[in-house]
Amino acid sequence: MAQDRTDIQVTVKDSNDEAVAKGKHTREKLDLGSVKRHVFTQAEATAGLDHIYATKDYPDMSHCDLVIEAAVENLELKKKIFSNRRFKKLI
Repeated sequence: MAQDRTDIQVTVKDSNDEAVAKGKHTREKLDLGSVKRHVFTQAEATAGLDHIYATKDYPDMSHCDLVIEAAVENLELKKKIFSNRRFKKLI
């Protein structure tokens, strides 16, 4: 059974608004392709996009059940993320 895409809230944390906007735009393009291939309806695609929230602050992620670190492969950046006291409160 396929999972209903609308029952999952996704929170994207980034300090760069442009990166978040680019990621959301990419998701929109992927969803449009899926609608064209009849994988799901336009309403389902819109509902899925409506469940993506962007934030610059770790506390906004305190409700998350799962946190996935997906920073670029930059060791210094990853050290900065994992040493942040606000991130540590999430794990």
